[in-house]
Amino acid sequence: MFDKDATVDLTKDISEQPANIQNIMKALSLKQFNEWVKLQTRNNFLTYQGFMNAMVKAPRFCNATLSGPVGKIGAEAMCRKELAAFAAMFCSKYNGNNSEISSILQCFNTYDSPEGCDLPENIDSEKC
Repeated sequence: MFDKDATVDLTKDISEQPANIQNIMKALSLKQFNEWVKLQTRNNFLTYQGFMNAMVKAPRFCNATLSGPVGKIGAEAMCRKELAAFAAMFCSKYNGNNSEISSILQCFNTYDSPEGCDLPENIDSEKC
């Protein structure tokens, strides 16, 4: 169920955050997020606070009960997949048209996806 009035207090410890926000914070820190969006063509279009406030409104995002084949990858890896899907959608909808910056980089600064990092045996490896 969506909670349209929910917000996140980023001054609180991660352990005091809702479960989905805890998972997102583990997968995407403020520093990583700011690195991600530094090439936005509209300054501060998407902020970490705004992103977290949007995500807390959908408590199942990055907090689903995993079962079947998907259950084997684990909650943290699934959250990274959900964030990647969100990023792809966001980039496709909100990319600016700045001809001086490659269109793939206009939304997010880097696309670093080491091969196999979503597999349970690789989650804790140094390359991921």
